Amino acid sequence: MNVLESLDGLSRVWGDWMLQMAWQVVPLVLILTALTWLWRRKSAGLLHTLWLLVLVRLVLPPAFAFPTGWAFWVLPAASDLRARQSDSAPPALAGSYPTVSKTMADSRHDDSVVQNAAAERAPTTALTADLPPSSPVTSSTSKVPAGPEPITRPVAARSWSSSLMLAWAGVAGTLLGFLFWGSIRVRGWVREAEPIDDPDLYSLLEDCRQRLGVTRLVELRNSESCTTPVVVGVRRPVILLPKAVLSRLSTAEMKAVLLHELNHIARGDAIVNLLQGVLGAVYFFHPLVWWANASLRRFAGRSVRRADGRGTRRGTTRVRRSAGQSH
Repeated sequence: MNVLESLDGLSRVWGDWMLQMAWQVVPLVLILTALTWLWRRKSAGLLHTLWLLVLVRLVLPPAFAFPTGWAFWVLPAASDLRARQSDSAPPALAGSYPTVSKTMADSRHDDSVVQNAAAERAPTTALTADLPPSSPVTSSTSKVPAGPEPITRPVAARSWSSSLMLAWAGVAGTLLGFLFWGSIRVRGWVREAEPIDDPDLYSLLEDCRQRLGVTRLVELRNSESCTTPVVVGVRRPVILLPKAVLSRLSTAEMKAVLLHELNHIARGDAIVNLLQGVLGAVYFFHPLVWWANASLRRFAGRSVRRADGRGTRRGTTRVRRSAGQSH
């Protein structure tokens, strides 16, 4: 098997996966869009949780028996069809020992018939034995019928599917590269930021942690690179606070900002954002995936703002305005 055949086989697997996944996402997104319109006055956190089902569907394989997937309806019928085919198979294909012994007995019983047939063909064999190997008689008698030729796909179809997969790999790889570069850039912000040693600020942070039930340790750092507060990291989260605006916030406004960032940590938004970025790059061709990501971001922002309260909104607005004035 050469490289082109391997690429063709891989492109077929990729095409089946993408086609099945693209169709399975459609009914789920349509259902969630209808529920969002019907429950538009419901909690934003509930709607955010429902839209997370799209990410779960994109992570699971297409053959997973999910009500919005084809396997949920097709696999039972396929299993019944295989069962009927196995029941209707001839017993000679079962490969049992009685069948093999019976075949051997039949072959011994027919030895006399084979010998008589050989005796009848003896004159013909004697005549053809003296002929050269290139004789048409010997060549016609020794010719073995060829088996059925393997069915191959057209070269144009193979090149088309392989080219499409390579184009997808180029676009998806570029988007994933941008995502990876952005994460490296933010990590650089963390390394360049200065740790905050203000005990009063950490005491305020501890009060906010206890209020929201956040058990993980959170570090505070001053950053000159970011213009708004940013949470970085999953296991050891770090809150980057813009250095240019810290001195302009009151204690109440700083508490509101910390509550806002701790809400992101409590909800696990860092993992969701990373998963959205990766799946958005892999399924960049699907418009409903973009719609689902936009809906997730919209309801995530609404739910965090409702959980924060008015004080948090005033604090974050003050931070953004101060950052704009400093630049």
